[in-house]
Amino acid sequence: MNQRDPLAAGLDIGTTATKCMVVDMEGTVVAEDRFATPWVQSRSGRELDGGVLVDQVKSLVTGTLEAAEKLRHGSRVGALGITSMGQSGAFVDTRSGDCLTPVISWDDRRTAPFSDRLESEIGQERFARIAGLPIDPSWSLCRLRQLHDEGFRPPRGAVWLGMADLAAFALTGCPRAEYSLACQSGLVDVLDAEWSPLLADWTGYGRTVLPAIGPSTEQVGRAASVGFDQTAVFIAGHDHAVACAGVGALDPDVMFDSCGTAETLVRSIPAGVSRDDLASMVEQGLMVGRHVLDSHLAVTASQGTTRALMRVADAAGIDFRSLSDHQCPSTPEVELPNPLVSDVTGEVLQGDLKQIWCAANGAVADSALEMAQRLERACGPARCTVMAGGWRTHRPFTDARRQRMPGFEIYLGPEAGPFGAALGAARSAGLGTVSPQSNRETAS
Repeated sequence: MNQRDPLAAGLDIGTTATKCMVVDMEGTVVAEDRFATPWVQSRSGRELDGGVLVDQVKSLVTGTLEAAEKLRHGSRVGALGITSMGQSGAFVDTRSGDCLTPVISWDDRRTAPFSDRLESEIGQERFARIAGLPIDPSWSLCRLRQLHDEGFRPPRGAVWLGMADLAAFALTGCPRAEYSLACQSGLVDVLDAEWSPLLADWTGYGRTVLPAIGPSTEQVGRAASVGFDQTAVFIAGHDHAVACAGVGALDPDVMFDSCGTAETLVRSIPAGVSRDDLASMVEQGLMVGRHVLDSHLAVTASQGTTRALMRVADAAGIDFRSLSDHQCPSTPEVELPNPLVSDVTGEVLQGDLKQIWCAANGAVADSALEMAQRLERACGPARCTVMAGGWRTHRPFTDARRQRMPGFEIYLGPEAGPFGAALGAARSAGLGTVSPQSNRETAS
């Protein structure tokens, strides 16, 4: 490997798209590509075939890394970090490599009856004191219980892998899990940083179907299955935590606003909290998991911003992309119910379409401000809020937040998820440290 000019790659398996990016040690993007994450709508809900995803991931990684090494002749991609959403996963036969069950989307509610059973059999307070989460159908332990009760019995050697774990296994042949992602499964004892025996047993399968778990700095293997024998592979961590690192928003007094399919606010705090603290934060509508930052926890709050805004756009017939540069007044001329909590119909959405769109963005920003205030009560005041994600270039969206959130900044560097994964992998592999500040521009 040419150590003078190493490259690092990041792979981000997102709800809407799966992205791969290669950067140099100056933080310059050398190559990038993506594909639409291959969800299908079945009679049961939204799901994907893990085998199809794996094939597309291999093709994406191969093409992007080859393009980067061709553009930087003589340089080699020394490390690849993988990030993803944390709730979705599948059983995988580690001998054949086959995915044995469909991957259901984190927002699919088919497991709701099993979250009800979790509530009655474990209870919210006990669950929160272990997992740092509210009871919700999206956690993997509900999916595991569903599969168990429906009669699925994995063969010897099969393990449950999250989406980043699945991609890492496909590239390296090594089944592993990472702390921050595993915490989104509902199966991890957050304070012990280990699979919870109680919660694993509740699924009916126990801990035998769960892989070894470790930090994001621990190498999984090398990307030999796609011909990159010198590329070290790391599971970089949970997508929001990795993006937080990518934009340089890890300080305890910085609020990170990740605006993708879901909007998630993130604060970083030292890991020295009690189980009473966990229960208290969950009671306040927050979630707590391990961070990619060593000895820290990520405290988060989320809302369905994108879908709420899309409901307004669809009901009112708004071409929202044409309004990307529209400047919204601080007080819109129309009022409408908050689309996060209320049904919106064409009858309600009467008036100037630009004003309706501004009002909708203001309403979801009000809810984001309320989330930020909850996080500040739990984690202390924030000196600034840094926003990244797909909405960062949409002026009505950013205007609404700038008007409400003091110290509001917009991250304008490379896409935060794959960029953060590449930075983490470079550091973990010993290639060098790329400061995210060198790629961060802000607008206030």
